[in-house]
Amino acid sequence: MQTSAYNPVRVRNIAHEMAEAARERGEGLTKADYLGLGFTEEQIARHAHDASVLYAQSLSRVAA
Repeated sequence: MQTSAYNPVRVRNIAHEMAEAARERGEGLTKADYLGLGFTEEQIARHAHDASVLYAQSLSRVAA
């Protein structure tokens, strides 16, 4: 049996992090808000659409 080496790098889900930040504040965030939270302009440009979809989905969930 071959084992793989330990990889200390943790993969981040930037879109999820952005959506979670918006959900915690209870509103959509602006680019300036995301920059203030430590996201880079490249991360914001690349993941803003996916984050907005995740944020919208989190608002429309209904408890069963």
